[in-house]
Amino acid sequence: MSRIAALALALAACGGSPSSTIANTGSKAGLPIQPGSYPCAFISDGTTYGPFRCVVTGSHIEKKDGLEPWAGNLAPTPLGVRLDARRACVGGGDCSATSSFSVDFATEPGSTTYRGKVAGSPDWWLSGATLEIQKGGMGGDQYGGAKAAD
Repeated sequence: MSRIAALALALAACGGSPSSTIANTGSKAGLPIQPGSYPCAFISDGTTYGPFRCVVTGSHIEKKDGLEPWAGNLAPTPLGVRLDARRACVGGGDCSATSSFSVDFATEPGSTTYRGKVAGSPDWWLSGATLEIQKGGMGGDQYGGAKAAD
């Protein structure tokens, strides 16, 4: 069988109608951050804390690593996406410090980062800091991973 005949046979076997295509329906309509794991970091007074692993599932996001765990919901905005979150109580100690915070993320054209100021309780040390989420997802150098050997 010639290459052209084999290619034609393969294309015919894969045919189908437009309804056979798979749609990406994992995130809320209009939400620019797709489901997956992303490196995220706080920047406060010039110091970067992270990257940490933030996991997006639908319109929910959760910071999985580090000393300041939180979870919240994402909603599309005209300039990017808004996060409304609540800090988690860890360690079974004084949980009075758990509070909500929000971030209005924006991204510059061509940028690989969503960036926004943390608006929360004035007594939280990260209130007023910048929260960044890398668009590219986790893995490799973006998350401090090792490169494969040549």
